[in-house]
Amino acid sequence: MIAQILATSRSEAPEGCRGGVEGSTRGLDLAARTVQIALAIALLPALAVMIVVGGVGAAALGLTTLAAHAAGWEGGPGPDASPEESFGP
Repeated sequence: MIAQILATSRSEAPEGCRGGVEGSTRGLDLAARTVQIALAIALLPALAVMIVVGGVGAAALGLTTLAAHAAGWEGGPGPDASPEESFGP
């Protein structure tokens, strides 16, 4: 995108360089813009799915953490626990 902005903002090219190519690039510009729009429309559902899946995953993690705290499962033995408590039988 930055390359497009830089390329279109420079109009100091000599007249001979710009004149002969102008007609043939308009069709290519239209085709390229059409492809960009089609890809954007096609990829919008994928973006929506990624956002929804990420939100569901974050909610599941939050609810699991909340349930673990409510049940008293604090994630393991404390820092002063003996090795028998840490590793079990």
